[in-house]
Amino acid sequence: MTTTEGMQDGLWAWLTTPLDDAGRPDWRAVRRNLQGYGAAPLAGYVIGGAPSESSRLSPAEWRELVAVVLDEAQRPVWLVVEPTDPHSLQDVAQYWAEQHVAGLLISAVTDDRGQVETAGLTAHWIALAEVSALPLAVMWLPVMGGPPPEVDALRSALEGGVAGIVDGSGDVTRWAEIMEHAPAQASVANGSAPSMVAVAGLGARVHVLPAAAALPFELAAVVALCGDARWSEALSAMAALGGVLRTMERWGPSAVKRAMDLLGYRGGPVRLPLRSASPEVQATLVDALRAARLIRF
Repeated sequence: MTTTEGMQDGLWAWLTTPLDDAGRPDWRAVRRNLQGYGAAPLAGYVIGGAPSESSRLSPAEWRELVAVVLDEAQRPVWLVVEPTDPHSLQDVAQYWAEQHVAGLLISAVTDDRGQVETAGLTAHWIALAEVSALPLAVMWLPVMGGPPPEVDALRSALEGGVAGIVDGSGDVTRWAEIMEHAPAQASVANGSAPSMVAVAGLGARVHVLPAAAALPFELAAVVALCGDARWSEALSAMAALGGVLRTMERWGPSAVKRAMDLLGYRGGPVRLPLRSASPEVQATLVDALRAARLIRF
């Protein structure tokens, strides 16, 4: 039942999970954030994985989070699900298809050493895609740990029916190789905000970014400039945002959430064992936001 429709072109915001001071999901804040994103020209939302702290949520909290986003969002929603066996994923995909989720993402991480044969890894991804009632894409971001999957494995997966990939390596040489060998119909998405202009120049038209939860309008503007081939303006915009994006990419959910709080959204604390941004990281982030003229205090 392979479904190969990938993520549509544009900027996808990888959502955080706002928590209250007691560490519980703040559903009103989830809705307020989505309402704040409403006027931004986003292609859709991604929920789950490290940016959403989904591994720290209980099953009931996870289902509630998805339900709230689906109820409030007027855009496609893709979910990050744990890699699993085909039989289990078939049931998961069917359930979420009935809830009107648009697609599923699985982590490309294999183990801490990456010692899995390319052929076996590709066959596993294809087997999952074959039983999924929803399009299935493979993702890798540095925050997940482990090495990125080999380009040959990604290419074979795309040829075998996997709907797309999200590569957050930010490695321009790697991206050039990915784009050279990807099937024409494949959805190849960028997951690194600091590298978005460089990889857009190589043909990337889909960007799936945790930083977009804090900077939806600003990053959507960069995507639009790239789409119009206004490269000089895109590079200037990225230069202004560079310090903010590098800080968020390096320090992950804690920095993204802090930036959201500073910019008028609701990020809130992170859940243990994650730690809130240190005073030094917060100071770096504030300085970067001031330099980008995003805050004035």
